[in-house]
Amino acid sequence: MSEFRYITAKDIEWFYTGMPSPFLSVADIVQFVKEMGTVTTQLTPTYWNIVYGAQVWAQLNLEQNIFGILPKTTWPRSGWRAISALSTGASNIVTTETGVIPGPTYPTVKVLRTKPKIVATSFEISEVMEELAARSADDIWAGLNQLRTWFGREFGKQINQLLGAKAVGSNASDVPALNPDAQLISLDQVVASKNEVAGVYGSNVPSQIVTNINIYGLDRMGADEWSGAVVVHNNGTPAALTDEMIQTLNTQTMVKGANPAGRIWLTGPDTWAKINALYLQFVRYMPLTEARIAPGPMGWRYVDEGHEAGFRVAQLYGYPIVLSVDVPKDTIGRIYLLDTTDFEGLGAPRLGVAVLRPVEYFETSAQHFPILRQFVFRGVYRFIGDTVARFLPGQGKIRDIK
Repeated sequence: MSEFRYITAKDIEWFYTGMPSPFLSVADIVQFVKEMGTVTTQLTPTYWNIVYGAQVWAQLNLEQNIFGILPKTTWPRSGWRAISALSTGASNIVTTETGVIPGPTYPTVKVLRTKPKIVATSFEISEVMEELAARSADDIWAGLNQLRTWFGREFGKQINQLLGAKAVGSNASDVPALNPDAQLISLDQVVASKNEVAGVYGSNVPSQIVTNINIYGLDRMGADEWSGAVVVHNNGTPAALTDEMIQTLNTQTMVKGANPAGRIWLTGPDTWAKINALYLQFVRYMPLTEARIAPGPMGWRYVDEGHEAGFRVAQLYGYPIVLSVDVPKDTIGRIYLLDTTDFEGLGAPRLGVAVLRPVEYFETSAQHFPILRQFVFRGVYRFIGDTVARFLPGQGKIRDIK
């Protein structure tokens, strides 16, 4: 089988001077006149066809930007403390020249917790199919090497989809229950609030919605309302995106304590088109600028213009905009303003992914046939960790936009 290659100017010259076709080897020409054959085994349908070859082209968007922009840390512990209220009001710290020093006070401390979640995907190929793919002239669409590569890419995409799962919809039927004790916590679970839920569902809140937003052992619909994020919404009814919505989100998250430097926007390609159209009318002042960023284990970071690493993105009011097809949608994708910084300097991000075990790959060999009781090779990708938001009130979201 001939591998594909780029056509050169020399190939074109040979072709038009009557030389044998530079685009096919002799073996390819012979193969074209063969009768189209098939190979079928118990594990596969008819995948073999000598004319089309073994190369398979994915027709899917495998982008993983949500997972890419979140910083990753080790798993130091399964719980953390959060201060939810100051120790006293400002008027209580006033004292006269010879007055009594105010008595000791303590802030309100809440304990939050989560546990590592396991996500995994597996695949297998029979020994017969592997031998046909590796040793024979049969053009099986994928052997173990190809499957290993494909499922590695697919696994990253699946993690991205878990992080992009919608927690609060426009009605009860469009959002499944997201069990915070069993699966990776999504960004929409983190960036949610009682005000958002009440605006969409009124007093008749579905039980799965309460389950979805009560992450880390919090009662966000009750005593822990302080942990709600900033959500700019229109009570579940789509409305046109405006600059006022964007500025409201920006300012209200800062009022709640978000770091005014180092945040990042996350939205979908359809919403990005709306943002572009929104600011084309600005001539003298353009809030959209440009920056170069790069995702990595530590999340997103700016890259100096002199370096070739990273990719160019737009900036809105000084914060880079990253696009993902897995961002939850209403009519169009929601807009998130995320604080992933280490503003306190404690060595951990305000929002990120805590990793107990990074993505690992496990594979059986012929020695495992007796254990599996099958002549198959099996591969498994696994990740253990969870989304950890050490700072909740200053995360932001715009929803109900069109």
